[in-house]
Amino acid sequence: MFENNVYIVWEDKTDPENTEVFFRASADAGKTFGEIVNLSLNPNDSHYTRLAASDGAVFVLWSDEGIGNGDILLRTSTDNGATFDGPINLSNNSGWSASPQIVAPKSTDFAYVVWEDSSPGNIDIFFRTITNSGEAVSEEGKIISPFNMPVIFGIGAAIAGINAFFSIRKHRK
Repeated sequence: MFENNVYIVWEDKTDPENTEVFFRASADAGKTFGEIVNLSLNPNDSHYTRLAASDGAVFVLWSDEGIGNGDILLRTSTDNGATFDGPINLSNNSGWSASPQIVAPKSTDFAYVVWEDSSPGNIDIFFRTITNSGEAVSEEGKIISPFNMPVIFGIGAAIAGINAFFSIRKHRK
């Protein structure tokens, strides 16, 4: 919730072959909600849905299996979720990308995104800074791979003021 705005994002299996990402917003602290909006709009499975908001900017992030081996897609809104820009492929590589996390520091026009990615050979964690219009202000960059382990069990995200914190849980074989 941001001020009186409440944002909800979820994934739903619309048919046996497809999972979509949906969004709904309320401007009155959840008393009423606007229309349900399909943000993924594709015939492929969309998973690991995440949402962040700050000062009217809404960021919706997910992993989409329709592009190559799976990529991290983002849609942004600068009007409290009334409209969204088209999807942006943040990972855009030949590797498998999944498990995204996003945080948006309060009173800023940007968000931080991390995700798992196998394009370097092992599963590593990648990072980007995104403006509220969806423009990447930092190049994709690998931020962790010190253990050279093939399995990651989760990424956590938290925010305090303008500081973002991410935790990565890896599994040793």
